[in-house]
Amino acid sequence: MYALSEGGVELPTILKRVSQSEDVFGEVATAFHGVVIDLERFNFGLLAALTAGKRLTPSEPFRDFLDDLISVQQSGGDLNTFFQNKSESYLKSARRRQESFLETLGTIAEAYVTLMIAGPIFLIIILVIMGIAGENTAAYINALTYIGIPAGITLFIFLIDILDTQHDSTVTAQRSGQRELSRAGVDTDTPEYKGYIRKKRKRSLTEFLKHPFRAMTGRPLRSFAVTIPVAVLSLAMIVFSGVASPSVAAYQEQPIWTTTVFVVFPLLLVSGGIMIIYEFERRRIAAVNRRFPDVLSSLASANKSGIQLVDCITLVTRRSEGVLAQRLERLEADIRGTWDVHDSLHRFAADIDLPRVTRVVKTLVEADRSSEDLSAMLEITARDTEQRFQLDLDRKQAMQPYVLIFFIGVLVYLGMILILNELFFPAVSDIPAGGFTNSAGTQGDSEVVPVTAFQTALYHSSVVQSLGNGLLIGKLVDGAMLSGIKYGIPLLLATLFVFHIV
Repeated sequence: MYALSEGGVELPTILKRVSQSEDVFGEVATAFHGVVIDLERFNFGLLAALTAGKRLTPSEPFRDFLDDLISVQQSGGDLNTFFQNKSESYLKSARRRQESFLETLGTIAEAYVTLMIAGPIFLIIILVIMGIAGENTAAYINALTYIGIPAGITLFIFLIDILDTQHDSTVTAQRSGQRELSRAGVDTDTPEYKGYIRKKRKRSLTEFLKHPFRAMTGRPLRSFAVTIPVAVLSLAMIVFSGVASPSVAAYQEQPIWTTTVFVVFPLLLVSGGIMIIYEFERRRIAAVNRRFPDVLSSLASANKSGIQLVDCITLVTRRSEGVLAQRLERLEADIRGTWDVHDSLHRFAADIDLPRVTRVVKTLVEADRSSEDLSAMLEITARDTEQRFQLDLDRKQAMQPYVLIFFIGVLVYLGMILILNELFFPAVSDIPAGGFTNSAGTQGDSEVVPVTAFQTALYHSSVVQSLGNGLLIGKLVDGAMLSGIKYGIPLLLATLFVFHIV
């Protein structure tokens, strides 16, 4: 709103444009929609519509905002200054909430390490010793492995997800996935337009052949179409070659090996495919968010020199590099093919498919309709985009130490299991029968100690810990579990190293 106001757009038009952008502004757009309806359909005056919106909204911050806006309108104050002060105030408030939120996440991470990593280590050691002493503790270890640890990890992930939802004071706009917009007003029968379409299709085909993974961009679960058939085919070859058998008898004879072949190996294939697609898209988004403020600043500098918007885009395109430069080249070609800069900008935003870019493009188009001087608006949006990117970066930096703590915790967990497997269980197996006295006072027999059952449960618990901690790290650092797959896979490989190689 501040950028639109600085660009010379009147307040009623600002309210209307915001209300029409629910995919970008979320609940804020919905709230302003009622004000716009009062203005256009019921012929309310601006102050009357704002007053009605203030009375009807359930949001206390939005009510305060409307109250202050009404006061500025009644007193004839400067609207640009009002929006600027509000923007700075909301940014400071967002930073304070961010600091409090990160402190809470840190406390949760410390509690998780104590309860879900250190706690199971002590419980497993105690239960194993009690089992060797003659107590039947295998059922308790199984309950901890298959119920306690997964339930605890799920609970912490759910808790972080709730906090993320409550903390997200900015708009969480949905990605529209819209790739083609209306071409109303464009003469599609001209040779220039048809040539543009042919070049665009050829460019799209070349892009697909060079980067086939981009067909799955933004939809990592599409990798199942490749990884699941590969996993099934691999398992079929393993079974026919006699390397492993999916029978119950084979599992009872070699539980760890059978679990690795028929559970862990397919899991690595499937999760690896998801990780590749997700990380490819995540890095693209990070590159766009990092470079986009610089592009806006360059556009502002060029426009301040009196250069028209179309020429500004051409100038910035030649100076840009990386993934954003490719999108800008498409934008420049689109403008030359259609000669409709506004429609081309909307397609540019749909091509990038990021809420922050869509928000800026809609603001830019509306401001360009009202004024040729866009430098002030572009500088405002550049600062806003940079500050939002910095808030995301602050979270990653604050959570990085906990990534190391989680890795060390899982490695300690695996180290404890390695000691049990290499030193404790072989020593127990060598103890002659009757070497223990159980709680009933009778002699125990080391042959009945379920060493294999203990080792199997410890292996399964290590797999759960590796994947669960990876997903939790992703939720802590990036607010997305899929981001944690890149942490879970190395931990899972470390588990395989401990149980199969050492």
